[in-house]
Amino acid sequence: MSERNILDLLKSLLTPGRLAIGVAALIIVAAGPALAVDPNGLVAHWSLDNTAADSGPNSLDGTPLNGIVYGDGVLGNGLQLDGVDDYVNITDAGAFPSVIGGLSEGTISVWFKFDRLPTSKWEMFPIFYMGDGVGGMGQTSAVIEIGHPTDGDTQLYWTTYRDDLQNEPTMCFDTNFNLSPGQWYNFMVVVDPSGNTGYLNGQELVDRDYNFDGPSSPEFLEDITDQQVTWLGRGYLTFSPVDQYFPGQIDEVLIYDRPLNATEVADYYQSVPEPATLSLLAVGASALFSRRRK
Repeated sequence: MSERNILDLLKSLLTPGRLAIGVAALIIVAAGPALAVDPNGLVAHWSLDNTAADSGPNSLDGTPLNGIVYGDGVLGNGLQLDGVDDYVNITDAGAFPSVIGGLSEGTISVWFKFDRLPTSKWEMFPIFYMGDGVGGMGQTSAVIEIGHPTDGDTQLYWTTYRDDLQNEPTMCFDTNFNLSPGQWYNFMVVVDPSGNTGYLNGQELVDRDYNFDGPSSPEFLEDITDQQVTWLGRGYLTFSPVDQYFPGQIDEVLIYDRPLNATEVADYYQSVPEPATLSLLAVGASALFSRRRK
């Protein structure tokens, strides 16, 4: 919906016969939209709306660490991470939640917005990480991240390191184009026994670039041999520095035990209003109501 259409809609609601409807609309906007999450195959859902609790069936509640704050997310509030040491630990009482680590296929969905460019080619911005953490060599993991060891790289990567015996990833693809700071993105990685794919903002990344292995690789979380931790906003990699943190916002993280199809991915993305549209609707409604009261 364009800005002009939003303003025209608000003006139409402010006629005497529709004032009550307009008030109700403003109340709904102020309360924030609710996301209809498909429960079929849902393993975990961290809405990150002022909490790191898991509303999915397995109660894999996260622990916010090092002064995390919450702010405007893609729906309601979300994590605001400083890129220095903020992250959410989803590791269950020091032991890896096997319900995630046992997945041989499935879907991981994340909403994110990074605030800045990497300061060096060695800085990467991990969004989702499962692996050996600080207890291993940093070579056993599954990670969704921005950047790789290349100057100016802000591509989005899905990478798996199967075990510490490998000196390089066992599977990796990227968006094949850089993403921009200050914009919200939704990424889904989908894996089934026949292979893998990725979606950005509801569209399949048909031109994604494979750095290791290829689209027929079924490697997923179950294949990561040293499963010690699961984090949001932190990663532990073989690069220097080994500890990496995400600078920006993360919201609405979902894990399914089944591969979502292209229609489901598109429907999910389209069901989430653009944050700019919600903000404009709220501000415009407030301004028009104020003018009518004068």
